[in-house]
Amino acid sequence: MSCLKNYLFKSHETIKEMKDALKIVKNEYEENYCVFWCERENTLGKYVNMLQNDLVNEINLLGICKLYQKGNEDEKEVLLLSFSLFKQTFKTKPFDITKDCLQEVMKCFDCISCMIVLPLLLEMITTQSLMEIAINLNLIEKITNVLKFVQTEEFADIVDVVLARISDNDKFYNHLLSNLDLFSELLKCEKDNETVSVKLIESILTYKGVDGKTTTELILTEHIDLLELMLNSGSRDKRDQGVIVLDYLIQIHGTEAFEILEARGILNTILELCRLNNCQELLLYIALTHIYFHSEIKELFVQFLIDNDFICFLCIAIENKQNIHQSLPFFVQLASNKRIQQDIFERHCGNFNRLMVLFNEDNLSDFLTFQLLTALTNNPRYAIILVRNILNQEGLLSQIMQFHHAKVPLEYVFPFIKNLFQTHCKDRAFLSCALSSFTSFIKYFSTINESALVPFIELCRAICNHSRYLRDCFVSTAYGKEKLFEKIMKMLASNNFSIKVAVMKLAISFIENGHDYNVLINSNPNLFIELFKGIDNLPDQQFTAISFDFVRVCLLHKREVEAFKKSRVLVLLLMVFNPNSLPTISNELLKSSLELLITLFEIGINSLDYSGIVPRLFHYLGNVRFNGLTNTTILYLIRTLIFLTSSLKKAVNKTSVISVLVSLIDDNCCGDYAIELIKVLMKEEELFIKSLSVETLQQLLQKSSINELIYSLFTNQINTNETIKPTILKLLSNTSIEDILFLAETKNISKVLQLVNCIPLSSTINLTQFIKSCINYLPSLVIKDINNFISFLQKLKSQELESLSLNVSFNTILLYILQYSDDCSLHFFELIKQSAQCIDFIYSLIPSFEVLIQFILQKCSYFEVIIPFLLFAECRLVVTSNAILLNILFERIKDNKSCSVILSHLLIDQTFVPMMILSVDIRSLINSKEQTIQEEILNILYEASKNDGMYLTIDFIEDMRTFINSDISLYRIYLHILLLHLRHQNITSVLTKEIIMKILERGLKERDDEIMKSTVSLCQNQQISYYLGINEAREIISLISKKRTENLSDNYLSSLLILFSIISNKLSNQEVIDLIHKYVKNTTILLKSKSAIILQPLLSIILMTPEDFVSQTKKQYIENMVEVCKENPTNNILRINVVKYLSLLISSDDKLDAIKEVKQTIGFDHLITIETKEQIERILKKIDQTN
Repeated sequence: MSCLKNYLFKSHETIKEMKDALKIVKNEYEENYCVFWCERENTLGKYVNMLQNDLVNEINLLGICKLYQKGNEDEKEVLLLSFSLFKQTFKTKPFDITKDCLQEVMKCFDCISCMIVLPLLLEMITTQSLMEIAINLNLIEKITNVLKFVQTEEFADIVDVVLARISDNDKFYNHLLSNLDLFSELLKCEKDNETVSVKLIESILTYKGVDGKTTTELILTEHIDLLELMLNSGSRDKRDQGVIVLDYLIQIHGTEAFEILEARGILNTILELCRLNNCQELLLYIALTHIYFHSEIKELFVQFLIDNDFICFLCIAIENKQNIHQSLPFFVQLASNKRIQQDIFERHCGNFNRLMVLFNEDNLSDFLTFQLLTALTNNPRYAIILVRNILNQEGLLSQIMQFHHAKVPLEYVFPFIKNLFQTHCKDRAFLSCALSSFTSFIKYFSTINESALVPFIELCRAICNHSRYLRDCFVSTAYGKEKLFEKIMKMLASNNFSIKVAVMKLAISFIENGHDYNVLINSNPNLFIELFKGIDNLPDQQFTAISFDFVRVCLLHKREVEAFKKSRVLVLLLMVFNPNSLPTISNELLKSSLELLITLFEIGINSLDYSGIVPRLFHYLGNVRFNGLTNTTILYLIRTLIFLTSSLKKAVNKTSVISVLVSLIDDNCCGDYAIELIKVLMKEEELFIKSLSVETLQQLLQKSSINELIYSLFTNQINTNETIKPTILKLLSNTSIEDILFLAETKNISKVLQLVNCIPLSSTINLTQFIKSCINYLPSLVIKDINNFISFLQKLKSQELESLSLNVSFNTILLYILQYSDDCSLHFFELIKQSAQCIDFIYSLIPSFEVLIQFILQKCSYFEVIIPFLLFAECRLVVTSNAILLNILFERIKDNKSCSVILSHLLIDQTFVPMMILSVDIRSLINSKEQTIQEEILNILYEASKNDGMYLTIDFIEDMRTFINSDISLYRIYLHILLLHLRHQNITSVLTKEIIMKILERGLKERDDEIMKSTVSLCQNQQISYYLGINEAREIISLISKKRTENLSDNYLSSLLILFSIISNKLSNQEVIDLIHKYVKNTTILLKSKSAIILQPLLSIILMTPEDFVSQTKKQYIENMVEVCKENPTNNILRINVVKYLSLLISSDDKLDAIKEVKQTIGFDHLITIETKEQIERILKKIDQTN
């Protein structure tokens, strides 16, 4: 827009002037000429209608959008006028809108332009396809973001219009679902009387988004503030809508919704709305009723109502006659709840007294009053309180009993009167009034409509059950020419099954209460005919159920037993469990059928084949959670299956059956029978195990009443049945099962040990507790269990053992185990051996180490147990000071490798070695015929001879001469021991010339590097070298020949040359010259050796008689010497010997050229040192003189 700031404007009076001015701007600034409008607000208003036909088009709109997107805030404010023009003129001059145009306009939608651009977009979006484009371009998201900052009623009104347009097509709901924040923001700012947003929320409540989440789920978990805003709104309509949303949340999400709503205080808000009458009462109480009837949260809700004194509120409302008709239906539902009744009748807040207003004339004319009274008195404990209060008010009982005067339909009155009779109140006033009222009513009996007959018959049953007096009065009550009782009993022929059921219940009560059976039979001679006719082919399940109850009661009271045996009732009983005859069984019929079955078993009627009903029984047992069976019915179901000794094979869902039984074990009603049936099913061992889930097994193992049997089953099967073993291992390998196994009761420790040894351990949560239980139970375990316990310990990792050693006394374990068999001890020792790295564990056993030693001395075995303990000095001391044990170790060394390992460990500490020498018979061991024993004793003597130890071992040197002719491995150790004694002043007294000669002879014979090196070291001793002379030198020099040195190693040859040098020092010059001269050719050949360790001593020998070698030395030898010297720069002796020899060679004219060539090719720089500098200079000078 800044491009027009310098344009001079003047007032334009005519359309022509206006158009000319615009044309000038257009020519100069092209598409930006529309900005002219923005600069001339007064002109815009005046000429808007004139210009609309020429300037309102898509191109100009795009131009304005681009300017707006680039402009600053001030420029955007001015450009809004342009958008306003388009909004005003679009209705009269519409043009086609493209996606690009829509997209550009939406880019301009922000907090500044929202009041103009959003209405403009509404004008532009004329089709569903354009709306879809806008929504895909994030229209809803943009509106939501703007609402967060522009919270005005005016903008909210515009948004409401947009939402109304969007809601026309449910395919846009997913976008609304993804932006529920929009509704929250809208509720904060829209007018109270505007309900578009809340109605739209209601319309999408059950919608499921593309991610699978429903609106209710999103509101509950992410946007609960929406509900809070609605319920706290100033608008009654919005509050009503909030109640509807809450109702949906409760119905769909149950417990989760209840917990969230309670935690957020929303349920308190609902109760407050009830108290203040700030919502439509019908909606409120419907929502509360839905909460109450949700089985998972019913009791939680009841407690919530009690805690918040809502029952008091309802009672006060009745007392004050406030909205009674709205609250009573809900109160009626609550009143039958025992905890609600307790709150009303037992709390000292006057609620019960408040309810006495129900007995005024107005309320007694309302059927809801009687429904509430009936609900409140369904518990005789509280009904008797009500009766007493009624009796305390003179004439009230008579007023209530005059039900033929009541304006309320009798079907609502009779149940309440029945509840009063069921209190068995014996008060004379009550009996008198009740009887007179009932008697006076009989004349109106014929006028009772069919719907009231059932409650009336039930009332008659309550009268009969009240007392013998009332029963006799009732039975003798005349009704025309017959008795009322006979009239009622003959109603069994009715086609109305509800009436037939009520009649049968009356008949059952007659028998159960010990009334005169003949009176019952005489009342309707066709009683049994009508009964069997009514249940033939099972036309009505309720009547069939009550008929079965009647048969059962008759059988228990020994009435008509033979007749029933011959009747079709037993066949009909089997038909109940036949899916083809009865696809579904009501819970009432199931209970009655099972009770009758059990009665038949108990009185011995078992001639029928009941096996066909077992699959159906298992089906109902496996699905009790879904069928809503009472505990009593479940009890009968289990008892029936026990009577039939049912096979698990006949159950379709075997896992579910077992799971249900396990869940019932702790039930007060069914627990014992559930255990008995499990025992029956466990007889099919393999099938039972295959039918277990991990969860069910977990529960079984936690039940002390049954887990012992389960452990027995598993251990037996895992040891005897390879087929089922993989299944058992899979079940036991679960981490949660392991945790339970480790918490096993003491009585099951033995079996658990067998099981845990069969599976890899993956959990250590309860490991320490399990080990402690095992230790406590050790005195009661047999050998097999002890072995299993040790095997279990062997499975543990080092770190687990370390952890255990901090909490468990392994000394206790050890002391117990040593009392058992050798096998048990051996197993435990294996555990120790494997745990050598577990220092803490081994250290914990040190106090029992001497016990272990005693054990080994008794058994002369299990030496390996000592090994881990030798990590500790105190344990090594115990062993080295035990002469008996040490001698046994040497004796067993051949058969048991552990002995050698033990002795090696003992040599770690020099301080213990002397003790070992003093504890064993060294000489007998030296002379042993077992090489392994000899080797061990030599190793010990070697260690003992170090340093000052030689003074202790010198006495055994002479005994060791036997090793001169021993195995080479022993001979090597022998030589090492001799070397350690060279510093001893008496060495020559034990190493005679004869011994030295034999040592030298063997050294020359063996051709072994190590032996030869040790021999040389011996000969380097002045006292010993004294024994060597010309013969030994001759023998050595004779070995140095081409023929005999090809198979000698460099080290061996080097040792020979050194040995020769040593001996030469003991010979005269002539003797040395003679020896070397004899073998000069063979010796000279060695000059071609590439080894420094050969050349060094060789040159020392050659330099003794150099004149004999000069003529034999070739250029090749010279090059080799110089090259080897270069490769070994640190060998100074070699360098000196080489330079000395070169100095001798340079004197010979025939060698001068060879030396000169070597100097040129290899060079002599590396030969120059302080010691050789003068000689090298002379050599170089000699070479220079020949040039």
